[in-house]
Amino acid sequence: MDEQAFGGAEEEEDEEEGDTDSLMEWWYTVEKWDELPSDEEDAALKEDEAKSFSILADKVEHGMRLFNKVFTEQAEILWGSIVSLHALADDINEFHHKAKIAGISGGTTTAVGTVTAITGLALAPITFGASLVVAAVGVGVATAGGIASASAAISDNVNNKNDRKKIEAVLQEYEERLLEISKILHFINQGLYRLRGHPFLRSGTQHYSQDWEVRKAVQIISIVDSPVMRATEITDDAVGSLQGLFKGMDNYFVKETRELKKSCKKELVGAIKQVVNVLNDCIMELNTIREELQDATGNV
Repeated sequence: MDEQAFGGAEEEEDEEEGDTDSLMEWWYTVEKWDELPSDEEDAALKEDEAKSFSILADKVEHGMRLFNKVFTEQAEILWGSIVSLHALADDINEFHHKAKIAGISGGTTTAVGTVTAITGLALAPITFGASLVVAAVGVGVATAGGIASASAAISDNVNNKNDRKKIEAVLQEYEERLLEISKILHFINQGLYRLRGHPFLRSGTQHYSQDWEVRKAVQIISIVDSPVMRATEITDDAVGSLQGLFKGMDNYFVKETRELKKSCKKELVGAIKQVVNVLNDCIMELNTIREELQDATGNV
């Protein structure tokens, strides 16, 4: 019994993978809305408005199925990237804070060592040997303090450079994945727009059609139109936030050295976390809309 269930699960998984492959193949070959219509679509529009409407509705339905598949596959990766960006912001904040403390500590040690050295030299005429020992110890302490302070500064700068590379890498990958989803949503949205203005709907005969697929398509349009429009706008806003942060990185880093500007740490951390919130809200909302579309297409 367990073997049968396991076999059934494997078959179902293979079917899903096959479905995804077929949808992606369709996506790469289907005529986009800004391209010339296929001969079939052109002929159908001239000869039979109902058939033309069905062809367009089928493309939109395929687009919604593709969105469901692609978003489901990408959601975990996108969420992981959101967590990574948040962690990088915390890392910049914490590391810079530690480096600052180390720099202050090193600087204090340097100051103490310098004072001791000066005091030792001032005492030299009186206590000669002892004062020179004090001066030597003072210089040693000052040197150690200087090294500690410089080491903290260097570590902070190296960390800043690495953080910039990491941030830019995460933003770039996220943008590529989100743009793929955005293209699909724009395809669906433009398809729905064409269906709303189709001559078949303007004729007012759609509700009397004997073709169930036509009546189903009419019902789906009324249900999914608003959610798809909302999903498209949300995704565009998220892409805009990503691109804004990526293009604005030079505002926070010195262009030549790629080091974080001293006065910009809080601003950068705040900017990253603001984008993180936008991306998080986008993913949550897109998942809700995905469920709405799935219910709409499944229940009609």
